[in-house]
Amino acid sequence: MTEPPPTPGQSHFGPSIDRFDQRVDQLLDHLRGNPVADRLFSSASHVGDFSVIWHAIGIVRGLARGRADETIVLAALLGVESLVVNQGIKRLFRRDRPTTTGADGLRVRRPDTSSFPSGHASSAMFAATVLS
Repeated sequence: MTEPPPTPGQSHFGPSIDRFDQRVDQLLDHLRGNPVADRLFSSASHVGDFSVIWHAIGIVRGLARGRADETIVLAALLGVESLVVNQGIKRLFRRDRPTTTGADGLRVRRPDTSSFPSGHASSAMFAATVLS
């Protein structure tokens, strides 16, 4: 038997996570519409696309250490991770993004892929693990 979908404002993660999520949303609400904050967060999101930030860090690290091979290995591994997450796991979950099912009026970009798992978060965790 499957669980019913959560009602708006609730998740499957329980009331404590819902309260935390709502509190963080309230704390950041005053930044919505601020041109500087909008530009900062939008730019941060864009450098996360295609693991650009992690490839840049890998290149700098490889050059500093004189190890081009490490840069190539990191790039290849990030490519495999992205393929597995974005073309594999996301297709299993197909979770709608909050920007398509949540509050209207938020001026955020609307990626074409589903929201879970997060490609940005998974590449960050993967890169941190590999780089460490």
